[in-house]
Amino acid sequence: MIDSKPVTTPISQGAKLARNEAIDSTRVKEPYRELVGALMYLSVCTRPDIAHATSYLSQFNNCHQRTVALSSMEAEYMAISDATKEAVHLRSFILELSPGSNGKITLYSDNIGAIKLAENPVFHNRSKHIDVRHHFVRGIVDNGEIELSYKSTEDMAADILTKGLPGPKHRTCVKSLDLSCDYMRTN
Repeated sequence: MIDSKPVTTPISQGAKLARNEAIDSTRVKEPYRELVGALMYLSVCTRPDIAHATSYLSQFNNCHQRTVALSSMEAEYMAISDATKEAVHLRSFILELSPGSNGKITLYSDNIGAIKLAENPVFHNRSKHIDVRHHFVRGIVDNGEIELSYKSTEDMAADILTKGLPGPKHRTCVKSLDLSCDYMRTN
C-alpha cells in the first residue's frame, strides 16, 4: 500500500467508459457479471457513494428510454414523473405501516420550470408534445399526495448517485447522506 495512489472519488468527473467489442467469451463474461453484481449489492446496501461508478459497469445492458426530452425542463419533468411513481408506492407503504400519518412525500427538483409545469395543469404551448403518461404527476400533486419543492443543484445530495464529482463536492454529498468512509478521512 506504500506505492498506492489514493483518490478522492470513486470515479473521476466526466469519466466515460467505452465498450470493448473484443470480449465475447462466456469464460470472461461470467466472472465480470458476478463482480458487477457484488459491487451493485455493496452500492445499494452499504456504499451509495460508489453507486454511480458501479452503474457504468452495467450500462450497456440497459435499454434506451422510450421518449426523448427536447429541453432540460422536459427531462426534469419526466424525472419528476418517474419519481412520483415511486413516491406513490412509498406513500401507500408508509400509510400501511402508520395509518395515522398524512403520508405526504416531498420531491425535490432543481428545475423551477418542471415544478411549475407539474403544479399547473393548464395547457402549455411548450409542453403539448410531452407524452401524456408523464402528466399523471399533476393529479397526484393536486390530490396532495406529494409536494414538489425546489432545491438548488449545489444542495442536491443525490448528485453522488448520478455523476462523477470533484473531491470536495463528493465529500459534501457523502456527509449530507450521513455516510462514513475511512478512505475519506485520509485524503
